[in-house]
Amino acid sequence: MVFQGQKKSGDYADYVNASHVLCCFFPIDIETYLAQQNEAEKHRYFVDLLLDVLTKFEERYPQWTSSLQSSLTAFKAGGYKDEWLFTHGTIWKPGYKFEIRCRLDMDYYTADFVLFKQNTEVYKEQILQTLPDEIFFDKKMQKIRKQGNKLIILDFLNNPIKSVTLNESALLRYQRNERAKNEEKQ
Repeated sequence: MVFQGQKKSGDYADYVNASHVLCCFFPIDIETYLAQQNEAEKHRYFVDLLLDVLTKFEERYPQWTSSLQSSLTAFKAGGYKDEWLFTHGTIWKPGYKFEIRCRLDMDYYTADFVLFKQNTEVYKEQILQTLPDEIFFDKKMQKIRKQGNKLIILDFLNNPIKSVTLNESALLRYQRNERAKNEEKQ
């Protein structure tokens, strides 16, 4: 499904192209959009506009609109962010587990590597950040390979894009930095 905003009013016909993509045209009131006080209000305005456009197509294209409507509604209800667990497993030493947590918001897609020892977080590192483009993000982080104390993140061509090496000094350094951050807050 493709949405194309238009500045000028006109009689644009919505259509399904040869690739089976629904192309929808709708007017954007630029003055109203720019009058929004902050980015959050602009996001709300745009998502509400998209939901209104989807309502227009419910009868003709229910297979496309219902799924997208529910996703946009959930995204809006969640404060314009989505978080999920990409993968998890054991790594390094007995008692250590890891998670790769992903987050989508209006600014970025991010992925964090989080290490736990007996269910207590002992290490965290951002391993990927891209603009909020699900196609680009999906191709960037396809597989995770474990090699001893190293976790390697692979893209869709099996090229390494990031690795995390775990050792005692890395854990100590992380814990020291976290303590310093907490002390600054107090």
